[in-house]
Amino acid sequence: MQVSLKSTDVNIKRTFWRYAFPSIAAMLVNGIYQIVDGIFIGHYLGQQGLAGVNMVWPIIYVIAGLGLMIGMGA
Repeated sequence: MQVSLKSTDVNIKRTFWRYAFPSIAAMLVNGIYQIVDGIFIGHYLGQQGLAGVNMVWPIIYVIAGLGLMIGMGA
């Protein structure tokens, strides 16, 4: 007896894309925000401001990563 997995495959694909599109959109918005933020900081604060932002971004990503790790792991 063979079981048809067509409807299950369709449901899995639909669910995957249902969650993937908002994630992709959020990443694009975040990237655009960083670019625009860099333009404004570079325009008003110059090299010193951009250097400060570039030094803080890794710290922000580590904190966000730890928060996501704890939030999703809990």
